[in-house]
Amino acid sequence: MTDRLRLLVTEHCTLCGDALEWLLQRQELQGWLLESFDLITAPALIDSHGSRVPVLQRLGADAQLRGEIDWPFTEASLRSLLSCADGDH
Repeated sequence: MTDRLRLLVTEHCTLCGDALEWLLQRQELQGWLLESFDLITAPALIDSHGSRVPVLQRLGADAQLRGEIDWPFTEASLRSLLSCADGDH
């Protein structure tokens, strides 16, 4: 599997910790690479996602965005994100 998941977070974000904990308990994520990404390192993402964190993104092998979901995540939204094809989500 070449796609990966990226959790967009900010420092001192309590919800971000809750989101990471929820994700780590999901069986569906076995075999997926999950990385945490602090928006402070990417000003463009702060503008577009800063008020929405935590956000879970699916990135393809080419690092292109395949889909994303906002917190609170649900089992259904996670399954949808994991099963989406290029540009479907």
